[in-house]
Amino acid sequence: MTGRMTVEQHRRTLAGLATAAAVTAMAVIAWAWPHAPMVLGVETVRNETGQDSYDPLSRALSQVVIDQTAKFASITIAAPGARAWVRLEGRLILWNGGPALSLIATNPAGHVVWTGMAEGQEDIIAKLTAAKIVEFGRQIRHGAESDE
Repeated sequence: MTGRMTVEQHRRTLAGLATAAAVTAMAVIAWAWPHAPMVLGVETVRNETGQDSYDPLSRALSQVVIDQTAKFASITIAAPGARAWVRLEGRLILWNGGPALSLIATNPAGHVVWTGMAEGQEDIIAKLTAAKIVEFGRQIRHGAESDE
């Protein structure tokens, strides 16, 4: 009976230490968050149209997404595949007979935090994509400000 009490006491002590460690980690993150830039992972736009002829447009839209996100203040752009607070992915698809860029941003847990779509002919889709990225920037900055 005495041995069992010792095991229970150890379990409670370990649980208490784990709770204290979690609270400490959350406090450190909360303190560091306003002081550290948000890290945004930007993936290369994937051509999911099934047509190789859209590869150049896919590469061009990748550059538009990178150029526009690089303008965000207090946000660092991570290399593709690197750790990030938010990951932005783009897929070039065919929608209503024309190209469309589907954008999705997810947090590290995989939850969707923002979506957008830029659809239009090839001559205007880059401008529409840039506008969607500006919208995305406002959304994530607003979310970061409300977390502070």
